[in-house]
Amino acid sequence: MRSPKLMTWIESIESATLIVNGQCANIQRRSPLSFVCAKLADSLQAVQSENRVLAVNFFCGEHVSSREDPRNTPAGLINSLLAQLLSQCKHIDLTRVGKLGDFRTDNVDAVCKRFKKVLAQLATHVVVFCAVDGMSFYLDDVEREQESEMLVRRLIGFIKPRSGGCIFKLLLTAPRRLRTVGLDDSDEVDVLEVPERLGKGGGFRGLSWDLGAGQSLEG
Repeated sequence: MRSPKLMTWIESIESATLIVNGQCANIQRRSPLSFVCAKLADSLQAVQSENRVLAVNFFCGEHVSSREDPRNTPAGLINSLLAQLLSQCKHIDLTRVGKLGDFRTDNVDAVCKRFKKVLAQLATHVVVFCAVDGMSFYLDDVEREQESEMLVRRLIGFIKPRSGGCIFKLLLTAPRRLRTVGLDDSDEVDVLEVPERLGKGGGFRGLSWDLGAGQSLEG
């Protein structure tokens, strides 16, 4: 996928949020955007070194039914991101995080506070890439709508300037459109609308990936 907005989000040395609306006519659990998120995660893993670049991700389309698995919830989403982050940060002082309560909780607000506490312990030169694919599956679900809105706002809130902590880059995608609960016009959020019809030689239909994105990360 060749997009100046995506490249800017990747290359920026500041915390940032990018929302990508896929505009897909047929909504499926795995969309072309899922491929983009997976490819991004793969590229980031290839350039990780000395804990300077960290990547966490969650694919909502793979965790749609809460009947099949009760952990398929907004709380399960942020718990998964937290677990991935901690697995890459062996040096984190868990006593500070543990003071916030039991790790096994379905309270979205509590887990978000724990996640923020971990981010605050990371050095300022560390970049954390966080990609949540198919967030619309949770936002558009009546039973998970309220907690999902809270989660999105808390995730976006992590990019706000703070006295310490890392650079946090958040990517939220939707197969068609993410209902961003009034955040479209926010200065904290950039939105990329994928054209419904794409020209030849690129774009989602060919599932092409701009390998220059991975190369820029190495630089």
